[in-house]
Amino acid sequence: MPTIDIVVFFSTLGADCPMMTQLEDFPTELFLSLFDYFWAHEIFYSFGNLNSRIDGIITQSQLHISSENQDIVYSPHRILSLSLTTPPVCLNEFTNLRSLTLDRCCFDETFQFPPTILRLCIKNASLLSENLKLILQNPTLINVQLDLHRKITLFDDNTSLSNIQYFTVNYISLNDIIELLRYTPKLKYLHVSLFGVDREKITNFTPISTINRLTCLSMGITFDQLCSQLLSVYFPNLQNLTIFTSYVDPNVCIASLEHLLTNHVRFVKK
Repeated sequence: MPTIDIVVFFSTLGADCPMMTQLEDFPTELFLSLFDYFWAHEIFYSFGNLNSRIDGIITQSQLHISSENQDIVYSPHRILSLSLTTPPVCLNEFTNLRSLTLDRCCFDETFQFPPTILRLCIKNASLLSENLKLILQNPTLINVQLDLHRKITLFDDNTSLSNIQYFTVNYISLNDIIELLRYTPKLKYLHVSLFGVDREKITNFTPISTINRLTCLSMGITFDQLCSQLLSVYFPNLQNLTIFTSYVDPNVCIASLEHLLTNHVRFVKK
């Protein structure tokens, strides 16, 4: 969620001062837009019981809920985003849920995503290949962020193509990210942390023409490998490229980068 700092000054002057009614004079649409930047408990604690009009607006608002604030009473259909620290069992009642964050937990193979889900974030957890398969097969997810304890393991070749457009993964080998690209033909943005190259031979050489922005952190991979086996092969229409690497021979790096920019990723803004 985006963050916003708001300071409201309440006048201590007399009742005739127009500043006394300035907050109450905000239009309903402004309150609804403002509340979209807050967690539900922040709305209730900051704006609840100020007056009946604002209380009424709060009851109309769509909310962002965290499982760490279980003292908040809410209707599931009003929830836009949900943050959980325990595995979800059933979210069928969350009919308007757009964003789901799982912290230190994950879901099992019986879990069903809400039909309106657009964004999924899993952090401080491990992800089984069956979990990844469910994520890729979901037809509505377009933004997936995986901040994991362990390296992703891939699945058998029986997965349909994914609709994901924005993908972040912090722990994966060069071979596996290339294999994963087979299932994400609509990908526009990729943020990846690569850890090593597996011994298995790379067999996927299908470029992803939709990707225009790439951020890459590489560990245990030479810059020449990164350029020759990934960057020069899969991203012909790349416009924005950010690379962080820990293993660089300056002479090889300059030559590889020059060859990459001149012959393969010509649209990158230099």
